[in-house]
Amino acid sequence: MKMSKKNLVNIPPFFYFPKNMFYLKPMTLKTLKKRNLLEKIPKIIKLKANYHINQGNRAKNLLKILKKHGEIVSFFVNKELYITAFSPEAAYQVSVAQKDNFSKGRGWNRIRKFGGEGMLTLEEPTHSERRSIAQPSLNYKKIQKDYFDIMCDKSENKMIDWQRNKKIEVHTEMVHLTLEIVCQSLFGIDFKEKTSFVKKHMDICVTNGERTVSPLLHRFDHTNLPIFKQFRESSIELYNFVQKTIDERIKNPIESNDLLSVFIKSYQDPESNLSLSDINNEILTMLLAGFETTANALSFAICNINDNPKYLDLLKEEAKEILSKRNDDNFIELVSNAKICSSIIKETLRIYPPLWIQPRFCKKDSIIDGYFFPQGSNIVLSSYPIHNNPKIYESPEKFMPERWTKDFETNLPRGSYFPFGMGSRKCIGDMFAMLEMKVILLNIFGNFDLNTKKKNPGGQSHVSYRPLKKIKATIKPIDL
Repeated sequence: MKMSKKNLVNIPPFFYFPKNMFYLKPMTLKTLKKRNLLEKIPKIIKLKANYHINQGNRAKNLLKILKKHGEIVSFFVNKELYITAFSPEAAYQVSVAQKDNFSKGRGWNRIRKFGGEGMLTLEEPTHSERRSIAQPSLNYKKIQKDYFDIMCDKSENKMIDWQRNKKIEVHTEMVHLTLEIVCQSLFGIDFKEKTSFVKKHMDICVTNGERTVSPLLHRFDHTNLPIFKQFRESSIELYNFVQKTIDERIKNPIESNDLLSVFIKSYQDPESNLSLSDINNEILTMLLAGFETTANALSFAICNINDNPKYLDLLKEEAKEILSKRNDDNFIELVSNAKICSSIIKETLRIYPPLWIQPRFCKKDSIIDGYFFPQGSNIVLSSYPIHNNPKIYESPEKFMPERWTKDFETNLPRGSYFPFGMGSRKCIGDMFAMLEMKVILLNIFGNFDLNTKKKNPGGQSHVSYRPLKKIKATIKPIDL
């Protein structure tokens, strides 16, 4: 008797090997020579260090490639072909216009190891099927009706907690707050007491996953070498924690249309092929993409606001005015349309895009922005070099929220700005994240004088782009 997917034993992602992890055959130097394609592919460059193993700031290294060699070039890693897609048009073609010619590919395998197959890593058509289940829980009307008040309440409670402090570590505080908001909103669960646990193991998975991203290193996954053992154990800890949460909700159901309830209802539908492991993977995906990335962006924003007195004063004024209307019926519209806060967030996401890299795999020969991309190419698609390209953005290294006028954004070439991705792969929680960041920043700068010791903590490019160093800050309540 053939077992349905529902009856399969739930196995933590680390031990789960989906078929698409290894079936894609990469284009090699040998094959290119055999097919006489070396002259057709984009200009070949040589890298000084292994693209996978280099532990520097990989995002900045990609920007160096762009400035030195151009937007679309080829290079080889372990004799496999990689092609950069650093022009706005190439990014658009790969993500939208010719998206069916590309898959997520092997570049996401490290995330699959600890997060399983969720919307972030799934290939088509399963990705679209899963997204259609989740979409109603993350449309703007749902956010306005059910999640906005949670964002406000959690942020205000955090401000009350801060009244007892004189010093904070910004990133840790933002991680705890965004995790609480996501868990309460999307899963109907108060994780306040578990935020340190989730943060600890997610940090290990993200950091150690990036350090071992090279396919050559995967052979050590089941060894007791410290970095691999930690990665493996934290992956299992997160999986078991989420599975316990799902089991408790099934045993004690609640009347709700939050994301967890929607997935459980789908699982319980006899016509559905969704398994408990699928739900677990989706929650892990939402945890990775839904709180850590937002916390990173908020941390960078806070540092840059403190380094820009003009915008610090403007934001304080805007926050004071909007928060004074907390009980008005149009409060959510006031927050949504906060011009100063919005421009600060957009500029932060430009300079420090949290999901800074979106690797792809070329499934068939394609012409992208006038260049030949052969089947089997590994595509280096990254928002970081595009967002920081001086040909697109004047003085891209400078924090200039004033650039984000309506005309500026509408006149950008397509594919020039995509902090949440593009097309059918655009982050499903982008509207949730934008509103959440506005609520948090307005509450912080409407209630506190917050001064960071480090104006720019530097960045490190792991699975997400996050602050390199701790951001210690002194806080003082504003005397209203």
